[in-house]
Amino acid sequence: MATPSSAPARLLPRPRGGASFAAVLLLAACGGSGRGTREPGGEDAALEAYRKGDFDRAEALARGGTSLESRILQARLHLLRNRPREAIEALYPLAAPYQPFTAKVPSKYDELQVLTEVLSELSQAYVRSDDFSTAGRVSKALGDNILATKYEALAKLVAYLPSEGWTEVTVPLDAVDPVPHFTMDVNGRPGVFLIDTSIDQIVIEREFAKRAGLKAFGVATRQYNVSYDESTAGEISIGRLSVKNVPVHLGRLQAGALVRADGAVGLAFLMHFDFTLDYRRARLTFRRPGTPPGQGLPAVVAGDRYLLVQGSVNGKPGSWIQLNTALPEVLLAASPGMAQRVGPVRELVLGPIRLLQPPVDTESFPIGLDGGFGFPAGFTLAHPVLREHSIRLEPRSMRVQID
Repeated sequence: MATPSSAPARLLPRPRGGASFAAVLLLAACGGSGRGTREPGGEDAALEAYRKGDFDRAEALARGGTSLESRILQARLHLLRNRPREAIEALYPLAAPYQPFTAKVPSKYDELQVLTEVLSELSQAYVRSDDFSTAGRVSKALGDNILATKYEALAKLVAYLPSEGWTEVTVPLDAVDPVPHFTMDVNGRPGVFLIDTSIDQIVIEREFAKRAGLKAFGVATRQYNVSYDESTAGEISIGRLSVKNVPVHLGRLQAGALVRADGAVGLAFLMHFDFTLDYRRARLTFRRPGTPPGQGLPAVVAGDRYLLVQGSVNGKPGSWIQLNTALPEVLLAASPGMAQRVGPVRELVLGPIRLLQPPVDTESFPIGLDGGFGFPAGFTLAHPVLREHSIRLEPRSMRVQID
């Protein structure tokens, strides 16, 4: 069994924006290895496939490997495909000999660095699997006491507990433009919320949170110096569906938002359901997950907030394209690096969506997404394109159907 003590010394600095895994991938690419089973040529080939965004091939090549890099790569592939329990199975043996699972602490700097990387990935996996008890222990070991307190509070309850007997709920959107928004209740108080597939948890404006009786555990600074009060909502109600004990952030929506809203609903909440955002009929549907859509496209979730769907650019298949429901006034955004590598976009195809020579915006692309997770993801389809369609995500199969 490989442990963090087998890690090499050339760990790169952790990237910002939740992409810490890229450091370990780059480390492995530079030639470091852990003690464990190495399939001849398989590990290097798996890493190369991952860096190209070919996750099917990467997963096939990494399967069964027990070295440090293979385990971390397996875990990242599981997390991309929303299989957090499998990610935990891959990562736990690396962290099990150390705090918070035993009293042992790393004795070497390299050991501590890799353990920190592994615990960061484990924390995300435990949160995704709603194991907030263990997520709290891991957060405390990482020195994030505010998150630890939030997760410990959720661990005393049943997080994301839906109302009994429901199978499907559809609610109308208040409007589709300038971005989709709808009315939902927080602790019995109605508010207007954006649907934002570029954030993680529900974000609630602080003034509305006070009126809804939410209490904060403390201010935490997350990605790119965005500060939130961490909190929980006792009940979120959407039509006939109520969901109890929901983790939320308290903060402010992005400056210059075109809709006066009380908050925004992100992927962490949405992906607890099979959800459909139907722009054409101006409605939002939640179903119990488990039935893949018939014509779904492969999708992954990078970090805790980036929904990526596989399409083609300039006739080349296999491109990972972000869907951003809360980005108005932009058709297609691209990272500066991707725009330079690809050149003019002659054609972009994502299921029934086909853009010919679209204008490309390089200022609205999320900082840190392209290459920040170890693979290219340099394009974002924004609201003006998506508003002509219906978007359904089934989270267990990670398939997106676009009609």
